[in-house]
Amino acid sequence: MATFPTMYPDRHLTARVHGRAVSLLRHRERGSEGIQFAGVVFPLLLLIFGILQLALYYVTVLQAQSAAEIGVQISRAENSTLAAGIAAARQNITSIDIARDVDITGSRTATDTTITVTANSPTLIPFLTLPQVRSSAHGPIERVTR
Repeated sequence: MATFPTMYPDRHLTARVHGRAVSLLRHRERGSEGIQFAGVVFPLLLLIFGILQLALYYVTVLQAQSAAEIGVQISRAENSTLAAGIAAARQNITSIDIARDVDITGSRTATDTTITVTANSPTLIPFLTLPQVRSSAHGPIERVTR
């Protein structure tokens, strides 16, 4: 059997050296998947919690608006009182129990009534401080005319 001269006599050695270089390169990158995963997951979780935080804030705003409107509806009735309107607003805002540090104030004159609800939204992200929720509703006192 005839042997032919090869163009690259050190082909096996080169492949071995090249293979070793690749294995050394792979060895240096070992564990990098975990770092890359953490680099992607942390901002993703921050985004998800940020969206949930804004949703909680929005629900608190809606809850405060609803409580203020219900308080005014009760308080503006002809034979009703401001205390009845504030109690109705407090019952409404505590029924879902999302808002924190709720403060309900109001005023009633001979012609109109106002209920103001102030509350804080719960926080999921410790370093994020959202503004206090404040909602006010105003309406005329009902009068029966004959």
